[in-house]
Amino acid sequence: MTVRIVNVITRMIVGGPQQVSLLTARYYQGSPAVDYHLVFGRESGSEGDYHAEIAASGVPHHAQASLVRELAPARDLRALGGLMALLRRLRPDVVHARSAKARFLAPLASRLARVPVTVQTVHGWSFNNAVDRRRPLFVRLERLARRLCDATVLVSRQDLAEGIALGVLPTTAVARGEALVIRSGVDLGAVTALDDAARRALRAGEGVPDGRPVVSLVQRLSPPKTPLVFVSALSRILAERPDAVAWIVGDGPLRPAVEAAVAEAGVGARVRFLGVRKDVAAVLSASDVLVHSSLREGLPRVVLEALAIGTPVVATAVGGVTDAVAEGVTGLLVPPEDPAALAGAVLATLTDRSAAARRAQAGRTAVGAFSARQMLDEQHALYQRLLARRGIALAAQPA
Repeated sequence: MTVRIVNVITRMIVGGPQQVSLLTARYYQGSPAVDYHLVFGRESGSEGDYHAEIAASGVPHHAQASLVRELAPARDLRALGGLMALLRRLRPDVVHARSAKARFLAPLASRLARVPVTVQTVHGWSFNNAVDRRRPLFVRLERLARRLCDATVLVSRQDLAEGIALGVLPTTAVARGEALVIRSGVDLGAVTALDDAARRALRAGEGVPDGRPVVSLVQRLSPPKTPLVFVSALSRILAERPDAVAWIVGDGPLRPAVEAAVAEAGVGARVRFLGVRKDVAAVLSASDVLVHSSLREGLPRVVLEALAIGTPVVATAVGGVTDAVAEGVTGLLVPPEDPAALAGAVLATLTDRSAAARRAQAGRTAVGAFSARQMLDEQHALYQRLLARRGIALAAQPA
């Protein structure tokens, strides 16, 4: 018997939930046991997207024009209707929703279309991105989405604890295995360090002479990321390390503000904007420090990739970052929105290279717990357990 799984996500921009969706597609590709479909809105943006990769992958996919990120009642109703019609046509056994808008609409459409199993993965709670007067509304929406799902997956222990504290996740759901942590993982086999010649070539291509330290911020330039905090820290870093240069990798709506802040700080000659890169592992390998500055997080994949490559990590201690990085052991953690602390951690990393190397080596060992294969096997086991409750058999995980 073939089980059909439909993954619904709001946008296929460059980001962690989108990469997990694609990893899941590859996991099931060619499997006679699973027919995997990807459903997403057509919105893109300056952050970049995976539309070309999806088209080339051969994965069955369905774009929904009305599925958009922001609240838009009329379009949201059309999106709900469109999802219901699609699910009734596809008749899936599992609907798995990711990203806030998809998690609010897809579970309802799934129930109305009588899909046997509905799952959601919370890659960071929506109410932490709506910190204004809308926050109580998003808390209520999260409670509703949880009730409509057979299971809620969290990518970090902090998200699980916060969901319990706010009453979004009842302790009974945790006890029954209906609210659980499956850590977001990366394909460790595909994340490899450059050899010395390739590293020098990439750096030279970006105008960096060999031997000069490179501090890289790699993330979307959009909230809840805080690239302006990084720029503020840069002024202190570059003042003490005149030999250092900075790469800002990524794009998004905050880019004009970041460019203006770099110019105002007078460090433009030593900062290079690399834009959206699909060779992130190579960029990390060519960097001396990876900085991840954010106010809130699920589990940032770039931090895992830096650990896997052996690039020293400095990050804000938020969300799943603290699951992946042990302070002083596998990286350095700082409070969010603290440029002085961020600058101090980067300077410490550049100054004491032997201590940074020890942390990096420890990180390469510890990151094995965050492999994509482990994540996908755990996700598959969850599907098996939930489908078995409905009397539907799902074969063992793909080889």
